[in-house]
Order: sequence, then C-alpha cells, then structure tokens
Amino acid sequence: MASLATDSGITRDPIYYEDDGNVILRADSTVFKLALPQSDGAVDGQTDEQPIVLAGDTAEQFRSLLWALYARPDEIVKYLADSDNNERWMRVLYVAKLAHKYDCIDLAQWALDTVANHCRRADSIGSPEAVVTLVQLYSLRDHRPSLDEWAEAFIRRTAAAGGVEYLTLLRAAAASSWDEIEYHAYNCLVCGGATAWTALNLTSAETTRLLRGYHNLNEALLAHQTAPSYGASAAPGAFNTEA
Repeated sequence: MASLATDSGITRDPIYYEDDGNVILRADSTVFKLALPQSDGAVDGQTDEQPIVLAGDTAEQFRSLLWALYARPDEIVKYLADSDNNERWMRVLYVAKLAHKYDCIDLAQWALDTVANHCRRADSIGSPEAVVTLVQLYSLRDHRPSLDEWAEAFIRRTAAAGGVEYLTLLRAAAASSWDEIEYHAYNCLVCGGATAWTALNLTSAETTRLLRGYHNLNEALLAHQTAPSYGASAAPGAFNTEA
C-alpha cells in the first residue's frame, strides 16, 4: 500500500490506499483508494488529483468507518479492549455518525449500542470532542429512541465534572436542536454569574441572552424571597431564566 504525499499536498492514507483499488475518494486532504463498484465512464475517482470528494467528512471519521467495515471481529474486540479510552470512543462515535450518513443501518446500530454501554456506566465521562460528536448524533433519536436517556445523563455528568465547557455544550446543542441540553447548559452559565463570563469568547447575541437570563433569575429570586410563605415551594417555572 502506498503512503507517500503527492506534490499537490494530498496525502495517501497509509492503511486504506490500496494498490489494487479502483476508486479514489478524498476526505480533508487525504485520499483513499478502495475496490468499489463504479459506473462505466465515471470521471471522478480515477486519480488523486480528481477524486470523489466526501463532503463534510474528515479523514479520521472516514478512516474509522473503513476500520469498522474491514477489520476482523477479533481485531475490533481487541481494539475496544486495549486502546486509549478517548481514542476508542471517538472512533466508535465516528462510525455511528458516518454509518448513518451512508445508510449502513446495522453498523450504525452496533456503534450506538457500543457507545451506549460505555455511557451508561456511572463513572464514565467524555472529552469535549466526544461530547460534541455525541450531541451531533441527536438527529438519530428517531431511529434510536433510547438515545436521549443514556446520552443526556452522560453529557450532564461530563459537564458537571468539568469535562466540557458549558459554552461549548450550549453551542453544540443549539446547532443540533437538542433543546433539553441547550437549556441545561444555558441555565448553568446563567447561574455561574456574570463574573464567570469574562473569560468566555461570547458573541454579542450570547452575551445579551445570558444577561437577560441573569436578570430574570435575580428577579425571580427576589420575588420568591419577598413573597408571603404558605409552606409551599416556589411555583413551577418560577426560576425559568428564559422567560
């Protein structure tokens, strides 16, 4: 297998650039050469300079998918048992992401089940990259209804342990339309107080939103402190900082 870089800055993958392959694909600046079905007269995918470009995929993500497709079962078991913790779970998350994208349904389910078993452990926390990738998989919830249950608990646990910043979590959840995680991250930022925001690279819209929430929180706390006590706790939603 070839592993040299071309003059154009494109690098041939050291594992999945096969000399006997017939289709060349590119992710980032890395090209892969695989034996795949191809229509007659196809132009793209014949040379390193004119590959089939995998839009939106990184080289590491696509390499992870190929690993899951080509590795022997015993190799996969050994890797999952012996590899670095973060590297292991990032690879499986990438498999879940791309297997779903390319309609490899059984493979996507295996990857999600493997990640779920890890995330359900009470002592498991993830890296910022792992959490963001997991949040991006929220779109799979229709296919995996239990994803909300185990993923949300894992994400909250990781954030509480300092494994991921709440601002990073807020942005990822907003981009993926995961409302529960977005509101959780937002409320944690608000409750942290304005002083803690100075170290964050906030946009003007984020600053305005947090200030509004901080004001609403203080108003709600003040109202609760001055209201007559009838032996009951504050009404539901009294501390809703998004109000």
